[in-house]
Amino acid sequence: MSIFRYYYIIVALVTLRVEGSFSFNLQYNRISHPHRSTTAGRVTLLRRRKRTYLDHQDGRRHDVINNLSITENCFEQTAKSYIRMMRPVTIIQAVGAFLVGRLVILTSSAASSSSIITEVPDILAASISIYLSYGAGMAMNDCADVAIDSVHEDKQHRSVASETISMRNASLFCAALSILSLIFSFSASSTGCNGFPVWSLFNLTVMALYALGLQRIFLVKNLICGYLAIAPLIGASLLGFGASNLGGDVVGKLYKLAIIGFPLQVAREILKDIEDVKVDEGTKKTLPLGEFSSICIN
Repeated sequence: MSIFRYYYIIVALVTLRVEGSFSFNLQYNRISHPHRSTTAGRVTLLRRRKRTYLDHQDGRRHDVINNLSITENCFEQTAKSYIRMMRPVTIIQAVGAFLVGRLVILTSSAASSSSIITEVPDILAASISIYLSYGAGMAMNDCADVAIDSVHEDKQHRSVASETISMRNASLFCAALSILSLIFSFSASSTGCNGFPVWSLFNLTVMALYALGLQRIFLVKNLICGYLAIAPLIGASLLGFGASNLGGDVVGKLYKLAIIGFPLQVAREILKDIEDVKVDEGTKKTLPLGEFSSICIN
């Protein structure tokens, strides 16, 4: 009997130890991890995890939106810098001169009402070609004058001078504008006459040579600018079948307009040279820097 008594005592002690340990662990879990003890606690844990995940996703979403906003602003500023290189408002004058020339032709007796209607697409394509080619010329000039513009108070903000656009990208932009201009010039010559595309190519060549160094030759800059100002009038006579079919009277009107506009534009360029006399000194040979410099400056 004594053996069984000791056996029961040992079993009772072991049982009490296990129950005590289980009770201690249960109390510990309830105190340290209350969410594990009940269904409500597990739901609370899931809600916290979900809230944390959603907050993390919201943070990432805000970061993505901010990055997109910054990228859009950078793209917008870069696009504006490229457009400013073209002088978008100034080169409208060249398109206007071309349209004046076509108006002179279309209002003459040599043009019929049917030809006026059929010419509208060609006139539109030619206008775009002229706009792009003169924009390319302005951009070429910015590339050539980057050293001068960088020290000029009124020109330091220009895209290339301020290093907003690199010289390489600016050169590629000039090439792209020139190619597009030639494409539109051929598109404008639907009649098969190549006078207008040849004229466009000639103008682009003159602009490139001007930017590469002709502008530094005495009076050549002024003469080239004078020619480019009245060149759209000549281009207007070359669109379509060319000047040979317009009649001497119409061609005479266009040339009279060109002759009147040429000296005015040359005089305008000389006035601009007077304004830039301090910056041009040592880099260009202009009339104000010549023997009449004292008269011009005073």
